[in-house]
Amino acid sequence: MKDKPKINREQVASFAEKITEITGIVFDSPSYAVLKDAVEERMFLESIHSPEEYLADITEDPSERKTLIGFFYSALKEGYLAKIDEEMKKLDQMKSDFISTVSHELRTPLSIAKEGVCLVLDKIAGDINVKQEELLNLANVNIDRLSKLINDLLSISDIETGKTKLEKGKVNIVTLLKNTCLYFKEKITDKGIKLCASLPGSAIELCVDEEKLTQAFRHLLENALKFTTEGKIEVVLEEKDKEVECVISDTGQGIKEEDIKEIFRKFQQFGRTPGAGEKGTGIGLCIAKELIELHGGTLILESRHGKGTKITVIIPK
Repeated sequence: MKDKPKINREQVASFAEKITEITGIVFDSPSYAVLKDAVEERMFLESIHSPEEYLADITEDPSERKTLIGFFYSALKEGYLAKIDEEMKKLDQMKSDFISTVSHELRTPLSIAKEGVCLVLDKIAGDINVKQEELLNLANVNIDRLSKLINDLLSISDIETGKTKLEKGKVNIVTLLKNTCLYFKEKITDKGIKLCASLPGSAIELCVDEEKLTQAFRHLLENALKFTTEGKIEVVLEEKDKEVECVISDTGQGIKEEDIKEIFRKFQQFGRTPGAGEKGTGIGLCIAKELIELHGGTLILESRHGKGTKITVIIPK
């Protein structure tokens, strides 16, 4: 059995330099260890048929130069780029595992802190003055905010790793949306904008996971509320032959055309400004879209910068 040819770093570098000389393409510090393995593997396979084509010397012959270019690109594509892709997948998995682990570990101490603050607020540990109550309420609000962040990180981690399972049952989508709107009513009123809900008077039952679908619609309404400072947020539900269609529209700041294609990527935040104001992780829309699609549905986003945003959710019956 023929042994694989061995080449050194200098030979690999010669290939790269020759390609740069011939084509003008510059390779940015390729991983020579990876490329070397790929080159050796390719040389071995090719040498079975025509070993004379892959001599150690670099030739000026046009036909051999053409062969060299084809060989180098093949080695780069099949070896180096494939290895880079593999390493990127590993890094992404490590990141997801890290987020999941840290989020799980944060839950217990956060729950203990929440319980302690609530006990003091309920005056179980004794009386507190007005200033103390004010500070504890502020701490309680921020604990809830951190808890939501952790839950969102766990949700996106579970979705990415395929751990999210739907527990479906008959759910009245009209009631689900009504309760979701009520959940945000106080926040919307405090912000000085209107919430208009146009929902059918009769029940519309779907076979869905109530908790997951509620989570999706909460993220959509929360996003509308976050970027709307005046005007209104409107929720319209319409029943069709084979599906239900829910449209959530707002008169907020909207999204720039060049940003729309990136809007559902994780941790994307457009229009965020330093200092006080609405903040977030940039994963709410991503979670909503994934949960809708897990139900076999579709989420369509339309927006004009400065004119508001319209999100259409279509769920099959």
